[in-house]
Amino acid sequence: MVNPLTEKFLKNLLYQTEGNTLDFKREQYAYYGGTDEQKSKLLKDILAFANAFRTEEAYIVIGVEEEKNKKHTVLGCQDHLNDSDLQQFVNSKTNRIVTLAYEIHLLENQPIGIIRIPKQQRPVYLKDDFSKLKKELKKEVVYYRLGSATDIANPDLIYEMGRIDAIAENQAPPLLKLQFADANSQGALGTFIKFKSAVYKKPDWELGNALRKQVTNHLAKTLEYTKEPLNQNYWRELEEYTRIKDEFRVIRFLISNDSSNLAKNIHLEIINNFDVKFVAETKYNISDVQPRWERFSNICRQIRPLSEQLTQEKVTINPYSQGWKLMINVGDIKPQSTVWTEPFYLAALTSKIINFSVQIYGDNLPKPENHNLKVKFDVTHYPSLTVDDLRARYNVPLDIM
Repeated sequence: MVNPLTEKFLKNLLYQTEGNTLDFKREQYAYYGGTDEQKSKLLKDILAFANAFRTEEAYIVIGVEEEKNKKHTVLGCQDHLNDSDLQQFVNSKTNRIVTLAYEIHLLENQPIGIIRIPKQQRPVYLKDDFSKLKKELKKEVVYYRLGSATDIANPDLIYEMGRIDAIAENQAPPLLKLQFADANSQGALGTFIKFKSAVYKKPDWELGNALRKQVTNHLAKTLEYTKEPLNQNYWRELEEYTRIKDEFRVIRFLISNDSSNLAKNIHLEIINNFDVKFVAETKYNISDVQPRWERFSNICRQIRPLSEQLTQEKVTINPYSQGWKLMINVGDIKPQSTVWTEPFYLAALTSKIINFSVQIYGDNLPKPENHNLKVKFDVTHYPSLTVDDLRARYNVPLDIM
């Protein structure tokens, strides 16, 4: 393979989920001395990754145990495959040469094996049946990776594989331009934007329950608090809403396709694995609706519209190394047109200029495109918000205590 795998890259794999480009194996495949049925598992996995719909190299990592929602565990692998043996085994059975490599790497002082399968021409299938047992691999059947599982491609998918590969070979890649967009007007803002934000200290103690003050004796002018509040959590909700609203700033991108070719299946990735004071959230985790003191208002604030619930989220944030990876699905971009991404939110805990790179992936991009952008945060720190602060800011009626 052209690009060597660095130690940093391998460590980052331990925080990624299995999918069209990654699979973890606790133990080595039973190849040497294995039965045809055991060898068929190795062959099937390689065929599936070779046929997967992806834009980057795929890896089968051997000697690492997958862990759900946390860092994967490095177990190590002592029995390794010979690269030439593996290539001869696979390519003696397929309709076309499969480009792959078996490499041995050291990760957390443990040797591991990695099968590297770059993006290549498809479809790939067996010339003859393999294994005479019940779970044999059939000739001319196209196996492909779908998420973390293997499936069989139908004729439409096989056609799509050939069509996408033909486009990549015969057409010039689309010419994409990426910049920030105004969250409201959608106007172009360039590649450098500035924000002012406020960071309030989180209260050491929760604010008390909200109560309504009532006059019970007009002659004596005595006051008491009703025992039954309207929205007990009103002050706590309002404090959290204000703190988050002043700290986070909404971000949107504008992507232009300045070429005469369709940009197919575009998605963006932003990786932050270096700065714990640079925070990102999706729009589903930050409410734009101000809390109210009426009873049950909190329930209404938490209900997402049905249209949003039925729509696949286009912005996702997952743990990555010591930070996070933000992914934005854009879809197709027509020639000579512009699209706007779904918004997300960024916050910085100190004043700084944040330099980050956005990787753009697409089915007909020969390799990921790197676009550099900058965000400047001017951050002012304040003490914790009090009930009096919130009352003055939102003109809360005096009878709400």
